[in-house]
Amino acid sequence: MSNRAGRFAGRVAVVTGGASGIGFATARAFADEGAQVVIIDIDEERISSAASELGVDSVLADVAREADVVGMVAAALERHQQIDILVNLAGIYPRASIEEETLAGWKRLIEVNLDSTFLCCKHVLRRCASAATGGSSTRRRARSTPERLDFRRTLRRRPA
Repeated sequence: MSNRAGRFAGRVAVVTGGASGIGFATARAFADEGAQVVIIDIDEERISSAASELGVDSVLADVAREADVVGMVAAALERHQQIDILVNLAGIYPRASIEEETLAGWKRLIEVNLDSTFLCCKHVLRRCASAATGGSSTRRRARSTPERLDFRRTLRRRPA
C-alpha cells in the first residue's frame, strides 16, 4: 500500500479491471497520488503480479457475479474501513466477428461490460451510504441528478 503523499492521501480507491491495461494504469496513478488502492480482477496470475508491482491490495473477483461483488466490497471495507473512490474499468471485448459470436459470448460481454458497473455501484453505495466518507453525499448526488432514470416511475408506466 502506498504511503506517498498526494492529492488522494487518506482516500481508498477501488479499481475494477485493475490487473492490466487502463485499470492497471489508473491504479498506478491513484497509488502515485497517495491513495490506498484495491485492485479487483478475475485473472489470478495477473492480479497477483499487478498488486505486487504497484504495492497495493487486491481482491480476486468476477464483478459480473453479484455474490463476488458483495464479497469484494466487504473485503475492501474490512481492510480499509472505507471506500472513497470506485472506478469501474473491468471489461472484455469479443474475439469473434458479430457473425461468429455466440449468444453466450454476447451475454458474457454485457455482464462484464455493463452489469458489473451497475452491481459495483449498487453495492459500494449500499455499504458506504451510512459511512462518514463520501458514500452518503455520492448517494444524494446520484438521487438528485435531473437526467437520471427513475426506474420506479418507468416501471409504473409500462404498457400492459
